[in-house]
Formats: sequence, structure tokens, C-alpha cells
Amino acid sequence: MVGLLVIMGPDESGQRQQTYPVLGHVTARWNTTHPDLIRRAIENMRRDSVMVESYDQGEHSPLYVVVDQGVSGVAHLVRLNELLGDDLPHGAIIGIPREHQILAVPIRKARDLATIEPVLRLVQSVGSKASDRLSLDTYWFHQGRLHPLRAEMKNGQLEQIFPPDEFHRLIEQLPRD
Repeated sequence: MVGLLVIMGPDESGQRQQTYPVLGHVTARWNTTHPDLIRRAIENMRRDSVMVESYDQGEHSPLYVVVDQGVSGVAHLVRLNELLGDDLPHGAIIGIPREHQILAVPIRKARDLATIEPVLRLVQSVGSKASDRLSLDTYWFHQGRLHPLRAEMKNGQLEQIFPPDEFHRLIEQLPRD
């Protein structure tokens, strides 16, 4: 699958939204390419109403809350760098508790990894009450890919995470202060 085709139009209630997967082999029939389809999708997402709020976390990078009011939802992850105004060379700690909400803490220094637990708690608090729940876990978003951290809590405390090997290599490269 390369993308989603979203069709919106009226129905009895005044609104209708249908989503269809776009398979890779179809792009040639449409006289386009995968990168062109992605570029078009991002351009379409720029038309969505997206709110980005920043919350200071003292010695850690800020917590960003990205809320999409359009149809794209968490697909805005593909343009997170643009929304946060940051290149994110080390990625970000991400939570996606709801269909249209992204929580993000850019990883700039080693101390930003300490935000995994508070982000996880926030994700679980928000997601557990949401009718449009997406995930109760945290992720490492790096170079356009979302890696689950598979965080485990015990007695309300973060006990351990199971990140990919690439995450461990990142930790060794991060500036300490």
C-alpha cells in the first residue's frame, strides 16, 4: 500500500467519508509514481486545520501536542518535522492516543529520554478514555518511521522498554548536556 484515497461527500446526515487503500501497482495506471503520490498527499494534508501547542518541560525538550481537525489524523506524522519546525535528527518520543492527536517530544539530548515515562502516562490517561483510541504505547519516530517502544508499566512506574537496536545506538550518540 502506498497511501489512502479519501473521498468526502454528502449523505443523509450531510457528510460522508470513505477511505480506500491505494496499492503500489495502481500508481502506474494513474500515470504517477509512489513519490509523486506521497508528495500530493502531503500537499493535501497542508490544507487540513492543524493545531500545534508547545508545553515547556524545564530541562527537557518541550512536549508538542498536534491536533488535526481534518481527515488526515495521525498521517501528519509524515510531516512532523515541518509541523514542529525542527529537523529531528535523533527523532522524537511519540504518543498517538487518539486518531487525530500526536504527542511529541523531540530528542535533542540524552536527558530527553527521561520523558518516555511521562509521555506514556499521558498517552494512557488520554487514550484509555477516548472513543477514537489509537494506541496506549509510546514510539520512537525516526527518519520517517515509527518504532514501538513496547513500554511496560508496573505499579504506575515505567519498568522497561523494548526498543529496536537502532534506538540503543542512538542513545550512545546523544549529547549528554
